[in-house]
Amino acid sequence: MKQANKLFFIPVIFFLIFLTSCKFGLEQAFYRSHSVRKRSTQITELSETNPPDSEKSRFKKIITTIQAAEASGKDYNVLVFSDIHFGAIPHQDNSLFFEYLDTVKEKPEFPSFAICLGDIAETGRADEYNSYVELTNRLYDQYGLVTVAIPGNHDLFNDGIYEFLDKAYPYQTYFRISTAGTSFYFLDSANGTLGQKQLNDLRSRFKTDKNKKIIFSHYPLFTTGDMFQTTNTRERAILLTEFNNNNVKAVYTGHHHPGGYVNFGNFFAKGVKGFNDFNEFTVFTVSSNSVTDKNINENFKHE
Repeated sequence: MKQANKLFFIPVIFFLIFLTSCKFGLEQAFYRSHSVRKRSTQITELSETNPPDSEKSRFKKIITTIQAAEASGKDYNVLVFSDIHFGAIPHQDNSLFFEYLDTVKEKPEFPSFAICLGDIAETGRADEYNSYVELTNRLYDQYGLVTVAIPGNHDLFNDGIYEFLDKAYPYQTYFRISTAGTSFYFLDSANGTLGQKQLNDLRSRFKTDKNKKIIFSHYPLFTTGDMFQTTNTRERAILLTEFNNNNVKAVYTGHHHPGGYVNFGNFFAKGVKGFNDFNEFTVFTVSSNSVTDKNINENFKHE
């Protein structure tokens, strides 16, 4: 009798899994999504002489703002957020961005640009990406703030990577923005790994890049719980060594919504809290040889 009860529950469990996975796309729900091993094999260099093919004025604004700060020896700031999950229920109203920017828009701490660390969409659907476009267009139209993005695992559901490449500026998954003093590396870890080709390419770029470096990835190197960090332990070990030996100053990641912080000696790794869960983002400050940051949440209005 007990055995019969167990057999009864097996198809029930699979049926429930099927129901919950439908909105994510059944195939992607079981992590057979668009593979990083084919998607991100060679870095796209974005610079003043090689801007994205479209909306070049947006990219020029990023570069000229940073170059002006570096030329004058001044610090500059960057806003970074993660896991905004458009399409999730419930969803934050995004007002924190505008309240903060209204406060600093005439001040030196106004960010030079913004970064989204992935999980733009909850299920990878077009309407969810459209909501992200509305947000980032408003940030640009109202404040002149340009937002760049890398994909997260949710962005792959329902073949959402194609929506990402069509709607998430600068329409790349693995890219580098370089100035005279700093290199910003944007990695594609949306599948939970960089894949061997991207990892090899990254290591080769480090060999010829003497700039200080800031790294951005959706998946963290380490968190509490294996499902929230990069899945390949060998890859993690290689990245820690490469970051430690190649003038990396900071690594910013998402995915693990509670966030976190680890100091590795020569660099630190910070998990940015999930915006939709915590209504919080991070602003980091880049100086000549260091990176510092602070969290922005509803309490900033009382500081």
